[in-house]
Amino acid sequence: MPIWKIAPVSDAPEVTLSHWQIRELPNRNRHFVGSDVTDGTGRVSTFIVEFDVETMRGRTNSRRVYHLRGKTGWSGNGEYIWSRWAPPNNATEFVDVSNSIVT
Repeated sequence: MPIWKIAPVSDAPEVTLSHWQIRELPNRNRHFVGSDVTDGTGRVSTFIVEFDVETMRGRTNSRRVYHLRGKTGWSGNGEYIWSRWAPPNNATEFVDVSNSIVT
């Protein structure tokens, strides 16, 4: 499966994810991982800078806004992108903190 660059934030300032997770790295940075509901592609965000559990919206370091749809879950496409993103970003360890945040 190929990996391609996503549209810049100026062209796609908001993304809605399904089958999502919030993963925390040892440095305490958290990232959204899931499937873009528009086309099913996997996504891994830059680190989260704010998150509103009431609206299920979060803004990342890139200034992109992510909307989380439905309950936390697992995305094969999101996992694939994570597996490609993690090594060059030294993200060999993480904790899925989704349930502790949204419950």
